[in-house]
Parts: sequence; C-alpha cells; structure tokens
Amino acid sequence: MKQKKFLIAAIGLSLIAPSIFAQTFVAGGLQYTIDGDGAVVKANSKADESITIPDSVEYSDGETQKKYAVKGIAASGFFGCTKLKDIVLPKTLTNIGRAAFWNCKSLEEIDIPESVTAINPAVFTACRSIKRISAGKNLKYIEPGSFMQCTSLDNIEIPDENPYFKAEGGTVYTKNGETLLAHAGSAESFAIPQGVKTIANSAFWYCENLKAVTLPTSLTTIEQDAFNGSGLSTVSIPQSVENIGDMAFGFCYSLDTVNVKWENPLIIANGTFQNHANILIVPAGTLNSYKAAAGWCMFQNICDPTEIETVKTTAETLRITPGKGTVEIESLSFQGKIRILSSTGESVQTLKLKNGKKSVFSLPAGIYNKSRPFSGIQNSREIALHTESFQI
Repeated sequence: MKQKKFLIAAIGLSLIAPSIFAQTFVAGGLQYTIDGDGAVVKANSKADESITIPDSVEYSDGETQKKYAVKGIAASGFFGCTKLKDIVLPKTLTNIGRAAFWNCKSLEEIDIPESVTAINPAVFTACRSIKRISAGKNLKYIEPGSFMQCTSLDNIEIPDENPYFKAEGGTVYTKNGETLLAHAGSAESFAIPQGVKTIANSAFWYCENLKAVTLPTSLTTIEQDAFNGSGLSTVSIPQSVENIGDMAFGFCYSLDTVNVKWENPLIIANGTFQNHANILIVPAGTLNSYKAAAGWCMFQNICDPTEIETVKTTAETLRITPGKGTVEIESLSFQGKIRILSSTGESVQTLKLKNGKKSVFSLPAGIYNKSRPFSGIQNSREIALHTESFQI
C-alpha cells in the first residue's frame, strides 16, 4: 500500500511540474519569468551589445496564450554583461532589481522609465563606462551604493518635476539641497555646496577618482560609509560636524592627512578611519586628548599645526620590490627603522634601513599590498602595505 501511495504521488508531481517550470521561458534571446500579471526579465553574461526589452511578451502554457507586460528586471538580471553598450528599457517597467547591471562595464548610458520609483542598491555598480543616467519624475528612492564605481558618470538627469530629488552633474541631492545622497564621476576634486547638512550613507562609496573634497561649514552629519573606499588623499573636517558614522572614511588607502578643528574630540567608532591615515592634525593644546580618545588614538601620527612641517619633511620615499620569499627595500633619503604592516594593520617585521642603500629581507609567503611610507615623528617609519597588491 505504501508503494502505491508513493507511485501516485510521483505521478502527480510529474503532471504538475511542467506547468511550474513552463513559467520561465526564453524569447528574443532574453529569459522571462511570469510573476503574477507581469513578467520579469534577465539575460546571460553573453548578452549582445545592444538590447531592446519589449513592453510585453507572449506566453503559452499549451492551452492558452497570454500577453504579459514586462514589469521587472531580476536581481543581478544583467550582471556581468560586459559587452552590453546600449539598452532600451520598456515603458511598462516598475522595478529594477538589486545589482541588475553590476559590472556592465561597457554600458554607456541608460534612460529609466517614468514608471520606476526606486533605484535599488548596487544597480549600476562597476559600470565604469556609463556617462549618463536619466531618471523620471516619479523616482522616490535612491538606495545606498546605487552608483558605486561609476567612474565616468558625470551626468545624472532628474527632471525638475520630481518632488524628491535634484541632480547636478554626477551628484544627487534631496530636493531641499540639505542632504547629498550620491556622487559619481571622473572629477578628482569636488566642493560640496554650502547648505548641505548631511552626507548620506555611502554617498561617495568607492569614488576612486576623487582625491580631494571640500566640506562646507553647514555640514553637521557624515553618515556611515560616506567616503568608504574613495581615493581621498586629504580631508579637513569643519567644526560644524557633530556626527561621523562608522567606516565613514574606511579603506581610503590613499588618505594621508586628516585635519580636525574640535577642541574636544568628537566621539567616533574605532572603524571610522579604518586603515588609518598617516597624519591627524588637531588644534593646538589638544594633543593628549586626541591620543586618549577612542577612534582618534588609532592614528599613527597625531600632531598640532606647529609640528606638521616636521612630520611631513620626514616622509621620504621608499622603493619596494617583491621577490620570492623576500622583499627588497631601497631607502632613497632615510636612515632608521621601519615597521612592515599587514593589510589588517598587524606588525609583520621591524627593519633597519641605511640611507641610499638597498636591503633585502625575508617576508612570510602571502599576499601583501604596498603604498608610500608613513611619515613618523622622532625618526620612525611605518609602511602600510595596502594599495598595490604583490605576492611573496
């Protein structure tokens, strides 16, 4: 009896399975999945250079044929379509899934239909060739990281009729201009306009081209991950800032100098300046307070403005050449000790260098990163191995 029940169940499954799997089908080289009264589209990584998604597709279950409006692009729907240069989206579209166009590195521009109300996280991440994105008047939500690593995106278009956002170049603000929501593009420097009070979560996330930013005195809040992974080399934070979120300047590997104005150190998390910059410049007379303060005490060199020239003149260049189980370090104009740090900030070795000499040291096997040497006070040095990868 048990065998019969099992057999009946198996037959039943075989009868219903075709109707389940038939809801996903291919048309015009794209894959569609029926979802309610609409269809969701996706492509494979070998998609053509130019794609037009139709407003509707027809699907037959073997008995009836029905037309479905194309309403969605699946999460990661065009992920890694590296050949894709041009795409026309359907007017019926209402949702673009998370990471839909991630690493479409050849995509040059896109017009988002009026019917789409949200740009979800990471939708255009690593679309390094995209120069223009146009959104509609009904756009209500722009999620963090939407334009991460869009290093050519100098033109985001949002119509004046949109009641929520406004765009200037590659930067998006709330309609009242008080919050900077997202920034992308090729510029190496950017001045945030007066009137901006908040830099939103991940607003400058992985803006790799950005080397310098001017923060306005109207600024009060820098949210978490605001400049995470950006190319900043220096930043001066105005006294008006009252809150800085965790990892706001995390993994800014080129960040050399941070200048602050508070007489009493602002409360920050230890990870706010993850992979801490070389030099922290603090107001005169506050050195000990910053050295004792959480987050700030993580900086290697903390000095007041009277010491900064001394610190910077000790920042000579070292030339680093990896070998097999070794690393060669040439000191061009420095004599003294250096510490080699791992990418996590852990000390690997302490080395002694002679001015103008090349020295070869053993180094444990592994993946390292190299950057210019840290300057140090009292003839000390640190090398943060964390920007250019090399293998021992």
